[in-house]
Amino acid sequence: MAGSDFNINQIETWPLPVRLVSGLIVAGLICYASWAAMGEDLQNDLDSEIRTERSLRDQFAEKARQAANLEAYKEQIVELESLLDAQLRQLPNSNEVANLLDDISFIAQDNGLTLASIKWEPEVQKEIYTELPMNIHVTGTYEQLGSFAADTAALPRIVTIDKFDLSRVDTKGKDGKVVDTELLDMKLIAKTFRYNENQAKQNQARRQRKEARN
Repeated sequence: MAGSDFNINQIETWPLPVRLVSGLIVAGLICYASWAAMGEDLQNDLDSEIRTERSLRDQFAEKARQAANLEAYKEQIVELESLLDAQLRQLPNSNEVANLLDDISFIAQDNGLTLASIKWEPEVQKEIYTELPMNIHVTGTYEQLGSFAADTAALPRIVTIDKFDLSRVDTKGKDGKVVDTELLDMKLIAKTFRYNENQAKQNQARRQRKEARN
């Protein structure tokens, strides 16, 4: 076939062997492009499955760790509930609150103090408890005041000393001159606490759940 009979723009004029080879090449390129595109999609799917598998493995490991520590968590909850119950039992109930001023007055007298005044201040409502402040004014020596503070803190119901102020008591002698003494005035705010009714119900329900578990 003459060279002038071969026109690259007229495939139908190409020799049969050339057309066959060209067709095979084009078909091969098409197959390769399709395979490459399909392979990329498969690789993306594989990467996604690998990430999912890793995530599931991590979740399984975390669940297994939690399951292994479940009994320890239960024991910790029981221990915390017991501690909470012990603290709540130290909060005075209504009857004990009424008698608390008498208890503190007795402590002051037992330590040789002069009790100038003791009275309740307005209650302070909190979310789960109520603060019950007491305004106390006593006079005595440093040692007496220290013993009074220690005995008050040692009451079976929670009583805290929030703040206090000390000042020296000066008296005048027969000649009218100021005489120094060992006496001190102490004005303090002591607080006790009462848990609110809703908290009391929650505490009762907590004890019932603990008894049911046992």
